[in-house]
Parts: sequence; C-alpha cells; structure tokens
Amino acid sequence: MGILARHVASRFLWNFAALFGALYLFGVGIDVVISTNKFLEAADLAVRQGLVQSRLMGFVLMLLDFHGPRIFQFLQFMVGMVSVGAMGFTFSQMHRARELTAIMAAGIDLRRIAIVVLLAALGLNLVQLASQEWILPRLAPKLVRSHSDMVEGRGSA
Repeated sequence: MGILARHVASRFLWNFAALFGALYLFGVGIDVVISTNKFLEAADLAVRQGLVQSRLMGFVLMLLDFHGPRIFQFLQFMVGMVSVGAMGFTFSQMHRARELTAIMAAGIDLRRIAIVVLLAALGLNLVQLASQEWILPRLAPKLVRSHSDMVEGRGSA
C-alpha cells in the first residue's frame, strides 16, 4: 500500500470514527437526559449495595453498564450510513485542500482513490460481520434490558 493510499484510508477511518462517535454520544446523551431519574435510582441502589462509594460513581457505572454494550448494536445498524458520510467528508476535505487536483495533476486516476476508500469501507463491514456473529450474541442479555431492569438490579454485570 502506497503513501497516498495510506493517507486516504487513514483520513477515511478517522472521519468514520469521528462521525460514529459523535452520533453514538448524541444518542446516549438523549437517552440520559430522558432517563436521568432511572440512572440515578440505579446509582443509589449501587451505593446501598456497596458496589461504589458515591452517587456520581454509581451514575457513571450504570451509564457504562447500560450503554457500553450498545455500541456494538449501534455499529450493527449504522456502519453503512456512517461509511457513506465518512466518504463524503473525506472527499470534501480533499477537494477543499485541492488534493484531488494534485492527484490528477500527478497522473493518478481518481478511481484508485475511490477503490482505497471502498476497501476501507469493506474492512469496516467485515468488522461489523464479526461483531454480529461473535460479540452481539454474547451481549444479548445486556441488550434486552430496560431502564427498569437496571433500577431493580436485574441483568447487571
């Protein structure tokens, strides 16, 4: 893999990670705002059971316990759309920096750049396939929990 291909692939993967992280944190933030009282009740339960020392630590623990496994489920649903968005961001950044013009001036076909991005997206889809087959079945009991299950202490780690 040449320097140009590594540069384009790393820029695409960085854009994918940034967009995926932003969307995931946006979704978690909305859920936390809507269900703050359930997370606080679960944190109080964790303090009473002696799992943590403070309510804040209990809140963070319940947040990670509830939403941590859901990142794989989110990847399952969003890898395609986030890949398309990351492709758009990658090529718009390269266009704005006039890198595409420089690539064409060097005599390199733009299809070569497109193939690199498509191969990186294929790699992300293979990661999604591995997640679907090996990780999500093991996390199924945690993924079907509701906020009420968390407050009642059922199905926690």
